[in-house]
Amino acid sequence: MADFATTAQAVTCNTSIFDAFPIFAQHGYALLADEAGSVVGIITPSDLTEVYLLLAEPFLLLEEIEKLVRVLVGKGEFTVEELRKCCHPESRCAKVNRVDDMTFGEYVSLFEHVPYWERLQLPLDRVVFCDTLREACSVRNAVMHFRPGGIRPSELKTLQRVLKFLKKLRGMGVF
Repeated sequence: MADFATTAQAVTCNTSIFDAFPIFAQHGYALLADEAGSVVGIITPSDLTEVYLLLAEPFLLLEEIEKLVRVLVGKGEFTVEELRKCCHPESRCAKVNRVDDMTFGEYVSLFEHVPYWERLQLPLDRVVFCDTLREACSVRNAVMHFRPGGIRPSELKTLQRVLKFLKKLRGMGVF
């Protein structure tokens, strides 16, 4: 019988997900222990996947949103000087040489600039579009600055909604 026995690995609620991955890779599961070391449950790969998605989804949504916004800005074929006019702090402007160098807030500033907006020829209300991107920018800042407690479910829904909207525009050939 000892030939079939394996030593189970235990994790606690304080174990980093990165420390848990190798355990799952080797054993396919982990035991959950309380602070006293008593086993209180089992964690399956499905549980680990849920936690990973919860942690990673905001970052993945933001990546897609920012890529689509960059494509949209690129449609305007703006010069370096025009891009730099949308920079917030003067000290950063010299570092902006292409769309990829801009911050999310600077994309919003570009869209707020009426002549630049008109050049994009988007069949959208500029103010509503900018408000929508500002919402996403606010959530982005909470995610990227690791707000304690993470983002709220409503903020995750905001990112999902903005991405769905941008994908729809892209699918319609707007950009």
